[in-house]
Amino acid sequence: MRRPAQLVYAMDEAPPPGLATALAFQLLAIQSITFVIPVAIAGALGASPAAEARFLGLSILATLLWQVLQLLPRGTAGSGYPVPGTHSAAFLGAYPTRRRSVAACWRMPLG
Repeated sequence: MRRPAQLVYAMDEAPPPGLATALAFQLLAIQSITFVIPVAIAGALGASPAAEARFLGLSILATLLWQVLQLLPRGTAGSGYPVPGTHSAAFLGAYPTRRRSVAACWRMPLG
């Protein structure tokens, strides 16, 4: 099977270290835009600044674990491709906009 002309690197090839580092920083810059979402969620729940920082750190850790699982070349978890894991704003509507405790959110009436 011939390699397509537009394919720069195959699945088992890696770019030079300098290019790989530049691409890693580019991916980090794109993902860092979405780091505001966990902070907004924690702020909406009325968390303290320390709790917001802890929630952000755990969110970044969860994103890291997701990407590591995606990079696995075999098995049911990964595809072998660097699929970026980002936080989604789709869940922001599920969180309260006023300061409430998490326990009070569970007792909110639906509808």
